[in-house]
Amino acid sequence: MVNIASDDQIKKAADLIKLIDLKDFSVCQFTNPALQRHYAVLQALALEEDDIPEMKDETLPDEEGLARPAVVRALEEFKTSVYGDNYEEENKPGTGKPTEASKKQKAIAEFATKECENYD
Repeated sequence: MVNIASDDQIKKAADLIKLIDLKDFSVCQFTNPALQRHYAVLQALALEEDDIPEMKDETLPDEEGLARPAVVRALEEFKTSVYGDNYEEENKPGTGKPTEASKKQKAIAEFATKECENYD
């Protein structure tokens, strides 16, 4: 069974995208946080430094921008057009089990930290 979006759903999605569209976006504007962390660890090891500087992840969503009333309203209108008025979110952020990706990221971070400690 193939579900086809209605004209209203398409309009609501387009309205939402227009509100969160990044003007003059380029992937070159953002650094890869994993690579930045990697290079920071290498530098700390090479210079025999004890502390690894914290890296700012510029790829995370702009929560302040997504919380603007117009964006919240457009998102709610889109969800209502797709799921209906009685839709209840089952997987609210932070309430479910960790995903495989988050487990893997945590394991990598712990491994990197332990590796740095071994060089002390």
